[in-house]
Amino acid sequence: MNLGEIKTRVKRQFGDESSVQVTDDDIVRWVNDAQREIAQQNDLLETVSTTTITTSQSEYTLPSDILTLRALRYNNLKLDALTQEEADTKIVNYENPAGYVTGTPVHFWIYANRVTLYPTPDASGTLLKIYYTRIPIAVAVDADIPELHVKYHGRIVDYVLQQAYEMDENWEASGNKSAQLVAGLNSLKEADSWTERSTYPVITVLAEDE
Repeated sequence: MNLGEIKTRVKRQFGDESSVQVTDDDIVRWVNDAQREIAQQNDLLETVSTTTITTSQSEYTLPSDILTLRALRYNNLKLDALTQEEADTKIVNYENPAGYVTGTPVHFWIYANRVTLYPTPDASGTLLKIYYTRIPIAVAVDADIPELHVKYHGRIVDYVLQQAYEMDENWEASGNKSAQLVAGLNSLKEADSWTERSTYPVITVLAEDE
């Protein structure tokens, strides 16, 4: 389903095919919001980025397309996350008031889209792996197709309609559509969890999702 088809479906279901209340700009914005919300909730668009470590360098820039950070691994060992406050208090002031020590990192914290490793790495090489859900590619023109799998396109429509009903202050319809969206996403997430089993369900793409 491309963006133009989503617009048509939303306007018909909402009852506003002339775009008096719901504009094309509204729908484009909501479709992109839906992609991000769905990707985050159902752990989609999983990505691994590898960063080259430099000896005695503790700070590194994170990928610009991070939606949700899942984990950091240094030499395949998972690092423990700290808040900036914990880092300032526990590490800098208490453990080593004079500065950072060097060694194999076991902690990290994030500030201003930069990750700090502690202890400061004492070896160079491509050692840091960043696991995250990335931001979906935005749609803009009618021919654009949402990046999420086609089985999620119906849920994108649900999200857009929920936003449209909310803007129209139709709280009952908005609530019903929100419940339908949650149920649909939970069902898809449960179906995806079968990937680790010995048998797999058949995923049926409904006509409304095409």
